[in-house]
Amino acid sequence: MKRIIIISILLVSFAPVTLYALLPSHQVVVENLNRHVAILSGEEGFVHPDSQNVQITFRKVGQPGYALAGDYLKMELESYGYTVDTFEYSIFLTGNSRANAEDIFVYKEGKNHPDEILLLSAFYDGSLTWGGSSENPSADMNASGTAAILETARIFFSLDLSRSVLFAFWGSEGDATWAFKETYSDNPWIDRIFMQIDVEAIGFDTLGLRRTEAQIPSSNDQVYLDILARFDSVVTSENIDISVGYNHYGAAGLITGCQIPMMSFTQSSSYYNSHIWTHGDSMAYFDFPVFHDRVRAIVAMAAYTAENGAPDLSPSAVSHEGVPECFTLFPNYPNPFNPATTIRYSLPEANRVILNIYDITGRMVEQIINQHAPAGYHTISWDATGYSSGIYIARMQARDVVKTQKMVLMK
Repeated sequence: MKRIIIISILLVSFAPVTLYALLPSHQVVVENLNRHVAILSGEEGFVHPDSQNVQITFRKVGQPGYALAGDYLKMELESYGYTVDTFEYSIFLTGNSRANAEDIFVYKEGKNHPDEILLLSAFYDGSLTWGGSSENPSADMNASGTAAILETARIFFSLDLSRSVLFAFWGSEGDATWAFKETYSDNPWIDRIFMQIDVEAIGFDTLGLRRTEAQIPSSNDQVYLDILARFDSVVTSENIDISVGYNHYGAAGLITGCQIPMMSFTQSSSYYNSHIWTHGDSMAYFDFPVFHDRVRAIVAMAAYTAENGAPDLSPSAVSHEGVPECFTLFPNYPNPFNPATTIRYSLPEANRVILNIYDITGRMVEQIINQHAPAGYHTISWDATGYSSGIYIARMQARDVVKTQKMVLMK
């Protein structure tokens, strides 16, 4: 069960003043934020790389405005000096119709700990329009979070950060984690991610309902709460819910099976239907001072994390002694083997586990496990008597995480 704590603006008194002088929140240019939201929301046009003036009409996957939104992000990121990487994948829309979505990545190398990566992410699609206009990209449907990460990328490009930062602009809110997982075997970043900060709808509205939800990865690290209170002028018990603890299943956690801290910011779900979707279609309902303050806090938290690494975990947030932190499929032993080999795996929490064996052609030859297993370390033996010599693949799945291991049967 998530623990909920309420933080007050008085928390600022506990933070060292010198800390804030080192954080780059003052470099946030509010005109940049406003411009990004206006363009992604279709309220302003922009000059496309092909020199045409264009305007985003609807930022949903499969619509012309979706591709323009991606082009705008890539154009901005390249103007900052980044090399842009993309991954395109196909998703289902309605019925049997499909469309291509595209994730966009840029990478900033750290100077002291380059092998440790902070993942900063946002969704730039506008696929969800519950109760809102079906022909409008919706100003606070991901545009505000995308603008926040885009401005953070601009600021960070010129900074010498201790740890590396990966900026991810997910192309489909419902499919981004799956798509990231599809590239796992060739992904140069995933095993190095130590924390994720994800930002969604943070533009709020001017109807007085400024409530938001923020997830802080550790109650032991008071500095995150202090930074939020210092840079966010409306942090009060009336308008922010803070849940403290691990999000095991953020994008990186889902793929690796490891307990990777995730900090997330989004509009409180209690106001989704009545306000974000119906009033978020226009920037006229944006609360700009709140939006700007929230971005400053996010930039400060990201900079602090890139310098200092992952927060310490409270005892209640970590697994007890003897329970692994990651879902891991270890190399089988012996390997090569004849005729039997031992397969060892670990689970950070109880889960249904499926373990199949495939031959080199991709044909499943045997299912060894399909059952619920407790957290901990487990071993199982596979007897390949009756199978021909060759290469076999052990494929294990727990929840949405998949691991594979190559095994050699040599008779």
